Amino acid sequence: MKFNFSPLTRETFLAEYWQQKPFLFKGALSNIDAPLDAPFDASFGASFDDPISADELAGLAAEPCVESRLISRENQTWQSRSGPFTDYDALGDKDWSLVVQSVNHWHLPTQQFADCFNFIPAWRFDDVMVSFAATNGGVGPHVDNYDVFICQGSGNRRWRVGAFGDFEETLASATLRHVKPFTAIIDEVLRAGDVLYIPPGFAHEGIAQNASMSFSIGYKSTNTNELLSGWADYHLDHVEQPMLLTDAKRQAGAYSAISAEDCARIKQLLLATTDHTDQLNDFIGRYYSAPRHELDIVADDWDYADWLAELKTKPLYKTLGLKTLYLSSLSEAAPEYRRFYLNGEPIALDWASTQDIMAICDLPALDYATVSAFDQPSNWLTWLYEQTNTGYWFFCQDTICQDALYE
Repeated sequence: MKFNFSPLTRETFLAEYWQQKPFLFKGALSNIDAPLDAPFDASFGASFDDPISADELAGLAAEPCVESRLISRENQTWQSRSGPFTDYDALGDKDWSLVVQSVNHWHLPTQQFADCFNFIPAWRFDDVMVSFAATNGGVGPHVDNYDVFICQGSGNRRWRVGAFGDFEETLASATLRHVKPFTAIIDEVLRAGDVLYIPPGFAHEGIAQNASMSFSIGYKSTNTNELLSGWADYHLDHVEQPMLLTDAKRQAGAYSAISAEDCARIKQLLLATTDHTDQLNDFIGRYYSAPRHELDIVADDWDYADWLAELKTKPLYKTLGLKTLYLSSLSEAAPEYRRFYLNGEPIALDWASTQDIMAICDLPALDYATVSAFDQPSNWLTWLYEQTNTGYWFFCQDTICQDALYE
């Protein structure tokens, strides 16, 4: 499955819409492959199949380790409850929605579906939120600090999107923040395969026209508080000789005053902590490869001979939601400084080529033939064997995993 950008191109979308203004792609997703920028064909959307069914979603929502919410409305009174959930009988057939976070961390076809959006870098990607809504169900009018691609699955939903910044927030319940009624600049009913892109700061609301599924590919915008907190933690853990504030040759001044010169010195000291490019880059790699939500990491105990025999018949999948990232400066690094980032930690393999590290990071699945073509296949096989026993790669025993390797 590929994302069809028509009537735009990928380059036009990134240059003129990403982080700037919403756009509705009609029939962008289909189980029938089409060229990336092929003219819209209404038949494409009709062939789109939900990556996960409503019953499977309900099964995930029953698990304590999976974040889920039930949002309902009765006589204009909203209620939001956190999971797990096992019984939906009392909810009726309208005015409620089940929302499950990070479904791609627990369900392989949903992770494969998210790979359709690989035109945005992996370090920006957060998770796939999936919702089932009964007729007239939804989460209410709200605004996010996320970039999101809302993909319509089975059923239909009416989506309204307001202008940037044109909203006033209010509390619909103790745990549910809404916006007051807004004027829509987009007002459309989405059908299977349609994708609505919404940047941060645009109020929006989706209302199910019938029982329907929706898949939200989310990209969280990191704020300065989060970055500064992460950088401070990194600095405390990894900088052995922190710089000292100095004030030699200071001028006499009032006893209780902090002078402008003092403030400038302190500011410069803080800014100087980011002057060490290697440290800052290492922090960025660690920070953005660390998961925001729980991963399903299960350690294993393979014997190497058995593992190798398995790899010769089955693809090895990266644990769902696991991020493997590298810095673009990787190609310029000497072997002893060649590293990538896995689950928040740096991995340094001085025997690995730049090209092979990039492949390890880019490919969600590997087979024996692919690894055998690497520059150091025996080293990579040993390393992947160890990572499989750690729980970072796995063999999927379900037949749905055997269809094909990712492109």
